[in-house]
Amino acid sequence: MQLQFFIYLIPLLLSPVISILIGIQVWKHRRQSAPGAMWLGLLIFSTVWWGICYLLQITAGTNMDAQIFWNTARQIGSNFVTPYLFLFALEYTGHKKWVTRSLLWGLFGLSIIITLFTFTNELHHLYWP
Repeated sequence: MQLQFFIYLIPLLLSPVISILIGIQVWKHRRQSAPGAMWLGLLIFSTVWWGICYLLQITAGTNMDAQIFWNTARQIGSNFVTPYLFLFALEYTGHKKWVTRSLLWGLFGLSIIITLFTFTNELHHLYWP
């Protein structure tokens, strides 16, 4: 049974490693003429965070407190994937002028509020019942 459990963890281990390597290459080209490279790099690192926290949640075993912690920490990555993807798409398709300060405040403000809801869920139970 333990061998079978380990076999399923191999893709979860390889995915963040490969993504980190890709993210490093993308991050190196963010200042050059590659449109959207900065947002793509942040998107990749956000998904890496999401994947690593999910892996740690699975490997926590029967420790419920650790599973809840890693599930909550995982939300940091997942809450910022959508704004990064949207901003990457805007810049990559040539609509960089649409990326304004108010758009950034709206996108990231909403993500930050949702992240705060996840970390303070024990007070209000609005995110998870």
